[in-house]
Amino acid sequence: MCPLAVTFFLSRGHSSVAFFALLAICLGLIVYFYINNARALPRWYFAILLAMRVLIVVVLLLFIFEPALIFKRLFTRAPRLLVLVDTSASMSHADPGTGPRIELAKTNLRHSGFLGKLEEQFDISLFRFGATAKPISYGDLRTLQADEEATNLPGACKASLDSARHRGGQVAGIILLTDGIDNSGKRPIEEIAGLGVPVHPIAFGSRLEEDKDFKNVAITNVEHDDFVPKDNTTEIKVLVDAQGYGTRPVRVILRDKQKDKELASQELVLDTQKGAQRVVLKFTPAEIGRIDGEIEIPKLEDENRVGDNRKPITINVTGPRIKVLYIEGVLRAEGKWLMRALQTDPNVDLLYLVKSQEGHFLQRGTVKGISLSNIPTNLETWKRFDVIVLGDVHSSLFTRNQMLDLKEAILDGRGLLLLGGVGALGPGKYAGTPLEDVSPVWFGPANIGQENGEFSWELTDDGEVNPIFTNITQFFPRRGGVAEVPIQKLAGCTRVGAAKPVASVLAVHPAAKGPDGKPLTVVAVANIGNGRSMLVTADTTHRWYLPNSALGREQPFIKLWGQAIRWLASEEVKRDDKPGLTAYTDKGEYEPGEPVRLLAIVRDLQGQATSDASVYVSIIGPSRERTKHDVPKVGGRLGQYELKLTPQTFGPHEAIFEARLGDQPLGKPQSVQFTIGKPDLEMAELSLNEKLLKEIADRTGGTYCSWLNLKDLAAALAADQERRTEPVKFPLHNTPLFFAFFIAMAAVEWYMRKRIQLA
Repeated sequence: MCPLAVTFFLSRGHSSVAFFALLAICLGLIVYFYINNARALPRWYFAILLAMRVLIVVVLLLFIFEPALIFKRLFTRAPRLLVLVDTSASMSHADPGTGPRIELAKTNLRHSGFLGKLEEQFDISLFRFGATAKPISYGDLRTLQADEEATNLPGACKASLDSARHRGGQVAGIILLTDGIDNSGKRPIEEIAGLGVPVHPIAFGSRLEEDKDFKNVAITNVEHDDFVPKDNTTEIKVLVDAQGYGTRPVRVILRDKQKDKELASQELVLDTQKGAQRVVLKFTPAEIGRIDGEIEIPKLEDENRVGDNRKPITINVTGPRIKVLYIEGVLRAEGKWLMRALQTDPNVDLLYLVKSQEGHFLQRGTVKGISLSNIPTNLETWKRFDVIVLGDVHSSLFTRNQMLDLKEAILDGRGLLLLGGVGALGPGKYAGTPLEDVSPVWFGPANIGQENGEFSWELTDDGEVNPIFTNITQFFPRRGGVAEVPIQKLAGCTRVGAAKPVASVLAVHPAAKGPDGKPLTVVAVANIGNGRSMLVTADTTHRWYLPNSALGREQPFIKLWGQAIRWLASEEVKRDDKPGLTAYTDKGEYEPGEPVRLLAIVRDLQGQATSDASVYVSIIGPSRERTKHDVPKVGGRLGQYELKLTPQTFGPHEAIFEARLGDQPLGKPQSVQFTIGKPDLEMAELSLNEKLLKEIADRTGGTYCSWLNLKDLAAALAADQERRTEPVKFPLHNTPLFFAFFIAMAAVEWYMRKRIQLA
């Protein structure tokens, strides 16, 4: 609050001495005439009459001499005006006819008289700014360089205002010398308006696109999958916009920045049409890990802007997940628990079809890009899966062509798992069909029947060494022996014919015989062409699941089917099935203000995907500041967790992920690095953002102008401040209050005198 100087003034030009002298004479006469009556009146009555007569005389004199009070604002020091000079890299751009923007700004500050005019009324504080504001002296203007990598208009305004208020005094406003290019990712208009001071933008630069000789090729957008399985081809869609180059060809390149290696490229012939063109790059990653790359178009001759010739891209290459199609003809317990086992396997993508009514199947689970409501009807769809599982599905649900296509897919390298059931195998009338050609055994006639008694299958010599039974042989007896760790018996199986010569029988019934007089085959496998085939005639292996669940992923049900699927998919690489988590970000580089996606895939103590864990991530910024966040689970995606957040600081960041199940940690913390702000971001857009600067001025009560009118702005601000110090006159006579007061006092005094009969 600024103090005020108060002056007494007589409007008619009379001397103040004369006014106060006459006032003193009048007061003396009043006291003289009333003193004679003082003894006859009560003291309080006399005091009231005397005071009222004095007030009446004072008001009369005010009417006659017309006095006034003059108020003038006194500043203990001039209000502070903050002058911010944009030193971001875009200010180094040389506009036609004016040269580099930063040099133009420096010249106007040092030689135009702009600062001198402002200093007549303000205390000037100078700042340079890019990502934030830093105080400078007048002498520093000579050596200023436009070398900041980003521009944060709201952050710079706030930082300079905080600095000024910390020093004390009134802040009259902020002057911004800038091209208006803001890449903070924030809402600059709303945030600057919320500071509560007028902001006066002074514009430097021009609209490059309005130049008839403007030339540019820009990558406007890149679309791609964040996660790509190893050895799978992914498509990267790139939008390119060009101006001034006619129909010339350019190369669009995907490059690994860390290895400086070209990964894919595609030629694009530019056109003259308005709007972006689309080009598709195809890339097949050969190594698991994260690729921090960029899409780029090499600089063309005479190109006015090169910062938008590239965009960052991050691809997380994962181990190839096994795509499984599981078809069931009826709802049954075996299908329910097998589906659950495959869904919780972190290395399997499952699409489960179960028949709900004639000719229609319900789909559960997801495999990206595939949606089915019936059994596949062409070879291409069968080939999109690595393993096909046929449960209790009657042959009448297939056409012969569908069976031929499935057979071709198996011969081409896919895996086939055939399960027992009342409507499967022989009882399902598969004998003589193309599927019998790719089975390890002959199915037998439709009346071959079922074995209904409880039993425990016995491993053969081949079974003991086959990878399908790795680490679970202790649960099953050998021929004529007993199991080391006995488990629940199975409730029968489907009878089949003899094993084919190409088959390996892994397990047999302990008592039942097959048509060839040999022990009845229960589990058999075979290599079929380039593919693999497996038969399991039992349909109650789910009996092992709940009683042995304490063993987690090491229990026989999970282990058997997981290893069977991997064998059928010809998967030779051991996958990660240990407790813990795998952490990712969707990118390696983010623009300021762009949300960062933090992702984790979590496995429980048994190595199964779980959504019951608590997942946390600690973000460590460039200054080693640390913040901790909960990472929520993703609905409908077992074991997947995701958090989106927007760090407010530029530079390298580290995300440290942790997962716990109750009080138990799941594996070791995982660290992922990412960066906010790219070195070329500042030069991606060089045109003056006149619209933004005008809106900032309008919302804050400031004034927008071009650098050409810089002196006019200084004069207007100085004149406005001078008007704020002009005196304010307050008349003491020309108000209804004084007149009403005079009448009231006169009437009351007359009444009191009349009451005691004074003359």
